[in-house]
Amino acid sequence: MKKFAVFIMLLLLATGLNNSFAQPKQRVEPVKRNTTTTTKSSDALIPQGSAMIGGAISFVSTSEDGESFYIFTFAPMGGYFVIDNLALGTTIEILKIDDGDPFLGFGPFVRYYLNMGLFVQGKYQFQSQPGILDDRVTGSAAGPAIGYAAFLNDHVSIEPMVYYNRHFGDLGEYNEVGLQIGVNAYLGR
Repeated sequence: MKKFAVFIMLLLLATGLNNSFAQPKQRVEPVKRNTTTTTKSSDALIPQGSAMIGGAISFVSTSEDGESFYIFTFAPMGGYFVIDNLALGTTIEILKIDDGDPFLGFGPFVRYYLNMGLFVQGKYQFQSQPGILDDRVTGSAAGPAIGYAAFLNDHVSIEPMVYYNRHFGDLGEYNEVGLQIGVNAYLGR
């Protein structure tokens, strides 16, 4: 199962890289607009006042103490650009580990875009897992990520991202490294 998951992730990455280099694409330029206080123009990839909505999925196979398990994540998200290229937002995650009950996660993130499409992200998340007779088990996760926004047009991008999460609390303490594929729409760009 682990080899199959690694094969699928490598296949998706290779397909994405092949499409990036094999086909001539429309280059999405930074937005040129006059600012309200000066006559200088903004060269931001995503200008202040824009919003992003979207989500991502990931599949990770990992092992702890000789036992293998998988983590599947679905994560809708939304953010607002408080300054050019810097978004603050929230994400809701549904994590499923092997045959156990799903975890629900909620928390803030901060993401900064470089003008060439690369971005860095940091997040913190509170997690909860329902238990028997509403006895919930809780934990947290935090970590950095780096990704690339491959714009399909001026408003939609596909975003592969490599991330690291450190999970801690009653849900267990473990490290998670994975590849996440997301799609985001940018409003006001």
